[in-house]
Formats: sequence, C-alpha cells, structure tokens
Amino acid sequence: MRKTALIIIAVMAALTMASSALASTIEISYELGYTAKVKVRNNVNQGWKDKEAYTAEFDVTMNGQSGYTGYCVDIFQNASSGVFTDIAQSDFGLEYKRAAYLMDQYAMGLNDDEPVDGYSRKATITALSAAIWEVTHTGMHVGRPDRFDQFTFWYSNTDTWNVNLLYASMINDVMTQDLSNYVFQNTYTVVTNDQLQNLIVATANQSSNTPEPASLVLLGSALGLGGLALRRRRS
Repeated sequence: MRKTALIIIAVMAALTMASSALASTIEISYELGYTAKVKVRNNVNQGWKDKEAYTAEFDVTMNGQSGYTGYCVDIFQNASSGVFTDIAQSDFGLEYKRAAYLMDQYAMGLNDDEPVDGYSRKATITALSAAIWEVTHTGMHVGRPDRFDQFTFWYSNTDTWNVNLLYASMINDVMTQDLSNYVFQNTYTVVTNDQLQNLIVATANQSSNTPEPASLVLLGSALGLGGLALRRRRS
C-alpha cells in the first residue's frame, strides 16, 4: 500500500513538472515593417554596437491552431519555426506584461487588421516592434535598468519621423499604465527557444466568446488610465 502511494505521488509530481514547462510547436509567417538599425548592449563586458534587425508582425500557428498574432521579444536571435517552451501569462514579469499591453493596444492582428490611425502599416509594425524591444530588454542596460531611452533607433526610409513619433508615444503610453489594474483584452503566451527568436503570442482575443482552455485570465475591455489620443478607439 505504501509503495503504491509513493508511486502515485511520484506520478503526480512528474505531471506537475510537465505542466509547468509546456512545449509548443510553432510555425510562423509575417508581415514586415521597416528594417531597424539599433544600438544595443547585451552584457556588462560589451560596449554599444549597431545591430540591424527586421521588424515584423507574426502570424503564428501554435500546435496546429492558426491565426494567432505575435511579436519578437528577443532582438538577438533570428525568427524561425520550431519547438518552443511556453511561459504562461500568469508567470509574466513586468516586462512581458508591458509587451502584452502594447500588443493589446496597437497590434494590427488584434485590432481589425488596421494600423494606428494616421500611420502606415509599416510604421505601425516598426514602432510596435521597437517599443516591445524597449520594454523587454531593459535589464541589459547595466547601471540604468530604470531608463527606457537607451535604445537608439533609426531607419533607412522616408517614414523615419512617423516611426519615431509613434514609437515614443507607445513608450509614453505603456509607462503611464498601472498594469496591476489593467484587464488584458487578450490571453498571451511567451514562447522561448535558446536557438531561435522568442515571441509573445496572443492566443485568444476579445472577439472570441470562449476563453482558452486552462486560462484564468479575464478577457474584456481595458481600464486604461488617462490614455493618449493615439490609443485605439474600439466600438
């Protein structure tokens, strides 16, 4: 009897560990924004260096289910399909909550496939990619982790002014939010792979009446505080 009980406990422990590190098979396609040249520093022993990076809004198929929207949260890797480890929204730190908020407000795939009012699709994708990189990479700014102005972005295109204006507005927006009181309009997962670009993916949205299985995240309208004029207006 005791041996049986120990076996049951061991199986339950294994199941608990497996559920805490779920894996997903990810396939991606994407719509490109502008190519960004970014000044980055990824550890204490490196100075600032220039990195050229593509910006994109990803159309993600996760475990055979298509139609999800994603953005890059790892500027140092290349995007590709593969098998990823999941980080559930309930385990998000502040940086991923900020990225999720930005997607709620500005990702075209979550907002009727429309760019931000007055801006092109490429400008919207580029500015949002840049803003998400900014809020998810602050830890690498040694000695100044509270600063959000240490990435320097510039673009080789005629839309540079609009991209930078929209990017700065997005950063100002997310930094004025108390996300402890924010009700996310979508359910999010961060998928990670040591060899590939990590993504934040919206796996259910406000247009669906059925929440994702096993999700306890509330869906609904945002309770944003004092939003900017650039914030989307939904009917």
